[in-house]
Amino acid sequence: MNWWNRNKKVVLIVLGGGFALAVIALVFLMVSGPIIGDRMCTLVGCVGGLEIELIGLPEATPFEISVAFPSGETQTLACGTENDQSEAFVKSCSPKGMFLSLTPDVEPPKEITVTVTVNGKQTSEVFRPEYSKLQPNGEDCPPTCYSAKITLNIAQ
Repeated sequence: MNWWNRNKKVVLIVLGGGFALAVIALVFLMVSGPIIGDRMCTLVGCVGGLEIELIGLPEATPFEISVAFPSGETQTLACGTENDQSEAFVKSCSPKGMFLSLTPDVEPPKEITVTVTVNGKQTSEVFRPEYSKLQPNGEDCPPTCYSAKITLNIAQ
């Protein structure tokens, strides 16, 4: 008990120093995001994309889906085959369609043409997706991600 009484001041100084260090670290973390104009932004990211759902697709049927953009670029993916996986989050198959990643901070296309080929039969439709906008760090801070879901009935 005598030891504790003599060393109490040392223990309190060490604990107090640890608390001060924690406060300094917390302040540093609060101000470590980028500063844009007179605003400080956090570094939270986001992923946006275009989900294409196919209605009337028979279970476990292979299909090919192409998305044409106004820029002339076309993204094509064969789904339901052994090779239906591509780079993660760029474009990927789902049992009922496709997910196509959209680049953050880039305006999404206002119009796209989707063409689906199932058992040799092609179905094509032009869409004007209604995108939801996500800004996880606030209105004036990057990134900005856009997401939309469209549905194509291929059973017609």
